[in-house]
Amino acid sequence: MRHAFSDEGQFIADLQKKFAERTGDKHIEERKELKDIENRLLELGRLSRGLYEKNMSGVLSDMMFENMMKEYDAEMRQKEGRKAELESSIRQAEAETSDPQRFIDLLKKYRECSYVTNQMLYALIDRIEVHAAENGDNGQRSQRIDVYFSFLPETPASITGGSTSEETDEDKRKHDAEIDKRLRQKRREDLIAAVGSEEEADAMVEEVKRRRLEHDHEYQERIKKRMEEDEVFAEEMNRKKKERNRRGYQKKKEKWKELVARAETDSEAAKEIEKIRQRNRGRHQKRKPRVRTPEQREKENAQQKIRYKIQRQKMKEGDQELIDKYQVQMKQQAQRKKDRINELKEKAPTDPRAAEELAKFRASQKATNERMKAKIEARVAVDPDYAEYIRQRNQEYNRRHSAKRSEKLRDLIERAETDPGAAKELSELRAKNREKTRRRRERLKAEKAAAKAG
Repeated sequence: MRHAFSDEGQFIADLQKKFAERTGDKHIEERKELKDIENRLLELGRLSRGLYEKNMSGVLSDMMFENMMKEYDAEMRQKEGRKAELESSIRQAEAETSDPQRFIDLLKKYRECSYVTNQMLYALIDRIEVHAAENGDNGQRSQRIDVYFSFLPETPASITGGSTSEETDEDKRKHDAEIDKRLRQKRREDLIAAVGSEEEADAMVEEVKRRRLEHDHEYQERIKKRMEEDEVFAEEMNRKKKERNRRGYQKKKEKWKELVARAETDSEAAKEIEKIRQRNRGRHQKRKPRVRTPEQREKENAQQKIRYKIQRQKMKEGDQELIDKYQVQMKQQAQRKKDRINELKEKAPTDPRAAEELAKFRASQKATNERMKAKIEARVAVDPDYAEYIRQRNQEYNRRHSAKRSEKLRDLIERAETDPGAAKELSELRAKNREKTRRRRERLKAEKAAAKAG
């Protein structure tokens, strides 16, 4: 460094010599590779246009078109990335060898600096090499980082410290997104050049999208039909779907936990969390009720019957894990229904919509109970064993709930002696029971009168 200030001429000569030794053969090979890549990209563009034309004319099937386009896209993405690397390396070498005096000017400019800026780092540093982490004998983790200055390319300054892959992964993601964007733009330009106008190119793209959607729809319909006909296949498809959903949910959960942890110290992460929450609230408000045709409902009911049949068979075979899962689901479903009813009861006196929803729910529940009652009575009439089972079940239900009501009443009586609120509740409960008893007596009298008249 001192040599640069004491003898600028000799320092510049040394720099030119080092640059020539380092970049001589290397950049000849890089320029040759860059030329090959450019030729290959032109060839891939011609091949892509040919695929579009063959697909639209019907010579090439949609499936074959998609597979070949994926291969071309992957190769073009790889070539575009390598092309950007080579161009950057060549530009940097040309800049280094073209004006060595600028390095002397940079050293003079930053000689008396009091702090480091991004501009200074970009100007002075050529590259940074991060080596693999190592665990020492004392159990501490260390990692070597070599910093190569632009004016001393083969003389690294080594430091030791930790490293993280978050910034590298983020940069790679942005780089891949930029390459994908350029590829899409290039494919669009090639297609416009092939057909002659933007309108025709857009029409061709929309036609390809439409045919893909039709193909996907037909495939889904074939899968649904096979699931209706083949129980084993339906079970396997449902298992795969659950596994995919589980993996996706687990991945989102881990990402969310990481984001929440970073939000404690990172304001950007906190802003991202708030943005996600606002987006979720907006989606919930915009969500529209699903409208299904009778045919769709019939298909869904048939698929649900198949799933229930498979579950019942497994439960009969003693699948304890499925039995426990089913019991937990039923308890959760009952609790959610109970909480919703209580919420509607609280809102009904002041909210007409809540009152209407509560009335609809009670009417639906009443109709369901009547259907179940009629179904049970019909089976009891022809199956003595089932009739005995229902009788014992009803007795156990009455015993359990009578004991529960009695225990609750005793507790309420004890609390009513010292708690005015409990005393008021006890009074209301007794009035309610008296009213029930009066209505029951009137109903019995009416039934007796009707029997005598008949």
